[in-house]
Order: sequence, then structure tokens, then C-alpha cells
Amino acid sequence: MINIPKTILLLLVMFCCKQSYAQVNLKDLKRVDEKFYNKDKTPYTGAFVAYADNGKIAAKGNLKDGSPEGVEVLYDENGNKLSEITFKNGLRNGPYKDFYANGILKQEVNNVNDKDDGKAMVYYETGEKHIEFNFAKGVQVGDYIEYDKQGKITRKLDFVDGKASYGKQINDLITKANDLAHRYKSDEAIDLYTKAITINSTIAELYFDRGAAKGNKFDMDGAIADYDKAIDLYPDYKEAYANRGVAKINKYTSKGIIEPSAEQSASACEDFYKARDLGDGEAVADMIYVHCERNKIKSSTDTIKSKSDPLFFMDGKKTDQTALKGIDPNDVLEIEVLKSASATSSYGPEGKNGVILMTSNDFGIKAYQNVLSTLSKKYADSVRVPDTFLYHINGKLLSGKKSDIVGKLYHLKLDTIQSVTVNGNGDVDIITK
Repeated sequence: MINIPKTILLLLVMFCCKQSYAQVNLKDLKRVDEKFYNKDKTPYTGAFVAYADNGKIAAKGNLKDGSPEGVEVLYDENGNKLSEITFKNGLRNGPYKDFYANGILKQEVNNVNDKDDGKAMVYYETGEKHIEFNFAKGVQVGDYIEYDKQGKITRKLDFVDGKASYGKQINDLITKANDLAHRYKSDEAIDLYTKAITINSTIAELYFDRGAAKGNKFDMDGAIADYDKAIDLYPDYKEAYANRGVAKINKYTSKGIIEPSAEQSASACEDFYKARDLGDGEAVADMIYVHCERNKIKSSTDTIKSKSDPLFFMDGKKTDQTALKGIDPNDVLEIEVLKSASATSSYGPEGKNGVILMTSNDFGIKAYQNVLSTLSKKYADSVRVPDTFLYHINGKLLSGKKSDIVGKLYHLKLDTIQSVTVNGNGDVDIITK
């Protein structure tokens, strides 16, 4: 037995341990085809460290035969851990985790051969669960669920082959409900929207569509409540703000108050301005002018009817505000407002205070029926009152509120239509040029 002095043995142990935990600076290795090599051109095996420009560690981990192996840790410029990635045979295999700067886990997912596979989780910066979803071989599938910080589900979707949907059952209910709404069977449509909401109460569009159906049957309070919920689920839902504003105005106009006061219109105007700010300006421009800007002008003149009132036209005929009070707002197809030069150029000095052009649904229906009858004798012979045709433009079914459908058909120009066909089911197919 060889007697080795203790001091030499200690030095040998220290040397051995130092070699075992030595880290090579990654920049001292040569990278070729995704592998790292020593200066002698052999693949590197062992620990590595990489540094940022400020001298702090940017990454550390291990290589095996030149490829990543085991857990690799990435850091930000301040030295906070960003990510932990598990490798096997040079590919991401195992847990992949990202972290907030405060060290709280941000998100995690399992990897198999460089592809996300299995359940994925996203967390709030305070640690609560935020999103839960799933992958299969890199493709998102199955449930996608969002939570608030109290654990309440705020959104739920179903992914099929990477595409989001609400699931077949809800999609079928929506299709049937939209069809019923298009046929003005509001009560039946509302029942189906409600059934869909019972299955998934996180879909803002369901509340929006149900609100529109309620509005069609003059349940303005119910419509407003549904638009409230839609906006609660989707705070930037510009169409919901616009529709809620209209419903608030219709609470008064449906009672014969054709021009609600500034005070009565205030909440609706807030919705119209919000819709405009979110990008729906064209849709609410007329409502803002009629119910918001003009109200401000009138309040400054003590609401005295005077020569400052604009001209009013209904279906091309000059009228006045008194005559408009008896009009059901749901019979109005559209309102066009002309101001300044555009008003005076068309209506002369009388238009100096603006011109309001209102078109009724009945006028719009007669107008498009005349146009389509010109192009199709079969259509002309089949014109119905009331019009219960289902209309398709370039293969797409027109659906939604009656005024929306009539509006799209009313604005079709004769010289833009290529053909009009009435099929065996009584549907009308319109092909444009």
C-alpha cells in the first residue's frame, strides 16, 4: 500500500472536483450545424456558461457531444431567471418554464422532440392560475380556459387542429338561433342563445346576439343588460357599445320621445363615443350628431325651436320633427346626416343648419325589390309582402337584424349585380360583378 501524504491527497481531491465542475465559456467553442466543438474539432461534452455584454450570466447548462443535454437556464440582463428548458439528445424534451422577473412561474408546458405536448399553464404575476390549455404534437387541441385571479372562468374555447371554436354543440345552437333571428322569430332565437349561454357563459358574442334579439322585440332593458355582459367579458367590444347606446336611445323613442333630451341621451352618448374611439366611428357618426352634438347645441339655446333646426326628410319627402314622433324607430332603416357644404350644395340655403335624411325599412325593401325584379322575372313574379326570402350575396347568407339585411340589399346598385336567381327553396342568390 502506497502511503500518500494528506496534503497531497487534499490537493488531488480539490483538482478532481475543480475538473468536474469546470464550465467552458460558450464563446470559446465553435458552433457548426447546431453543435459546439472544442478547438481540436471534437464535440464538446460538459458544462457551459454564456455571458451578456454587461458581464452577467446570460445562460448556463450542459452539452453532450456538442448538443444541449439536461436543464438549460436563461437569464435577463439583470441576472433574473427567464427560462428553464429541458433537453435530451439535442431536442427539447421535458418541462419548459418561463418566469417573471420576481421569480414567480409565468408559464409552463411539456415538450416532446421540440414540440409542445400535453397541458400548458399560464399564471398571473402574483402566482394565480390564468390560462389552461392543451397541445398534441405541437398543435393546440381541446379546452382553452381563462380564469380571473379569484379562480372564476372568464373565457372558454375548444380547439380542433389548432383552430379555436366554441364546440359543435354551441356552434349548432348559434347557427339555428341566427337563422331564427333572421326570420324575426326573436323569442325562439333568444331561447337558443340562452341555452348556449348555459353551456358556456363566457362567450361575449352570445350575449351580444341575444341582446340584439331582445331589442328587436322592444325589450330594451333586457338588451342593455346583455350588452353590459358582453362588454364585461370583452371590454373593447365596439359593436356592443354602439348597440347599447342605440338601445338606451330606443328606450325613449319607442315611447314616442323622438328626440331624447341631453340628460336622457348622456349615457347613450358615452357609449357612442366609446364605440367611435374603438374604431366604429362610421357606424355611430349619425347617432353622435343627432343625439349628442345637436343636443349640446340645443341646450345652449335653451332648447327653443328656431331657424337653427335642420331640415328633415323621410323617404325623400320633406317633413318635420313633429311628424317624426309617430315613427317606430325599428321601422327606420338608416339615418344620413349632411352638414356644411354637403348640405347646402344639395339643398341650398335651407340646408345651412344641416339635413337629416331618414329611410324606412319599407322604402328600402321596395327599392331593392325593384332593382332585383329588373334582373330576374322569376323574382319579380315571386315578390312577397312581407319579404320572407333568404338572401345570399356571392354565396354568403345575409343574417342579423332586419335593418342590417335590408340595408345591404338596399345599397346594391343595378350596375354592380351580375345575376339574380331564385332557387327551389325560395332562397335568392345574388352574384355581384
